[in-house]
Amino acid sequence: MFLELSEEERRTLEGILEAALRDLRGEVYRAETSQFKEELKADETIIRAILAKLRRE
Repeated sequence: MFLELSEEERRTLEGILEAALRDLRGEVYRAETSQFKEELKADETIIRAILAKLRRE
C-alpha cells in the first residue's frame, strides 16, 4: 500500500499518533487484565512502527 501525504498532512498524522501513544501508555498502566494489557501493547507496537515509517520519509 502506498499513501502519499503532503508535509502538513504528515505532521498532523504524526502528532495524532504521538498523542494516541501517550494515551495508550496510560491505558496500559491502568489495564486490569493481562490479556487487555497485551492487546494494548500490541497496538503500541503498531503505532510505533507507523511513526517510524512516517519519520523516515
